[in-house]
Amino acid sequence: IVTDLPGTAEKYMWHTRNIFPKGKYYIYAVVSSNGKSYLGGNKAVINLLEDTTPPPAPTNLTGFVENNQYRLTWTNPTHLVHLDNLLTDFSDGLAPMEPVNEESAATMSISVTDATLKCDYTISTAWATAAADYVFDVATDMHLTPVLSFRLKGNGTNTDLRLVCKNMSANHEDWWFTEQVNLSNTDWQTVTLDLTKLQSFEWYANTDDHNQMEGVVRISFGVSTGTPVSGTFYLDDLHLSGDIFPAPDYAQTVIVRKDNDFPVSPTDGTTIYSGTDETCADPSATVGQIYYYTAFAADDRDNWSAPDSGAQWKSDDVHTNLNTKEETSDSSQKFLHQGLLYIRHAERTYTILGQMAK
Repeated sequence: IVTDLPGTAEKYMWHTRNIFPKGKYYIYAVVSSNGKSYLGGNKAVINLLEDTTPPPAPTNLTGFVENNQYRLTWTNPTHLVHLDNLLTDFSDGLAPMEPVNEESAATMSISVTDATLKCDYTISTAWATAAADYVFDVATDMHLTPVLSFRLKGNGTNTDLRLVCKNMSANHEDWWFTEQVNLSNTDWQTVTLDLTKLQSFEWYANTDDHNQMEGVVRISFGVSTGTPVSGTFYLDDLHLSGDIFPAPDYAQTVIVRKDNDFPVSPTDGTTIYSGTDETCADPSATVGQIYYYTAFAADDRDNWSAPDSGAQWKSDDVHTNLNTKEETSDSSQKFLHQGLLYIRHAERTYTILGQMAK
């Protein structure tokens, strides 16, 4: 799997997608020291399974007439999708927030009023920390949603909010922090932070070289100052979000046509397109005849998406649109169909301009 790992290494990422055959594997460590090698006493047992999960189906399949042919367009599952995970809006009370105090050196009192968290802090000893922590039930992999956003109202003082993300990494709790947010604003503001870009403390050793958001246990909202201070700040609407690709293993899209019903599989009809583009023409179709089209997506293991209404188009839709009177626009295209001159707009509506002479 890997050789020459340094003695300080405590983990290794083994990419197993292209490991065959699938099944049970036993993983051993061989330790070398002073010219001698020893087989580690412990072993790991893993069971590799074949990927049978298909990518999402293409979306927004539609069509129109262009150059006396049907042209279809769609959206492949290759565009970023936004994920948003609401941690809490305090509508259910304090949980899972906890106050963090340092005995008499720093105290934090938290309460919820009108679905807003009120944080009253007192720092009595320099650099002691008072905080309100969002606590995860277990160490949670949040690397897909690393962007923290929350609403904050400060107290008008030039005090920095110390935000700390605490992760479990190789049986060690890593701490990552920022103090770039100030409590001087007395109006509600929305704060957005990429937690993977937080820094490590000079006085605290982390295992990882950056915040990987893979074992998050706490997100801490606190105050730590060099002089005694007290005050209040308010929190609301804690979210973690991120943008992901819906199908990292996407390989291709096929467009399949039938003349009596929508295709239900990639082989159920005539294939008119196969590839990674998001548009194609159907030169073998007769404009004016009704056809049923379905788009299917596949990954690199030939797992195919299921039929979906957003991946289907019936060619009589375009004839309905062709008889719809719409205003013309500059971003339009003209074409002929069955002796009539039409104009196609950017929003794919159509205007009949007039009968053409034969």
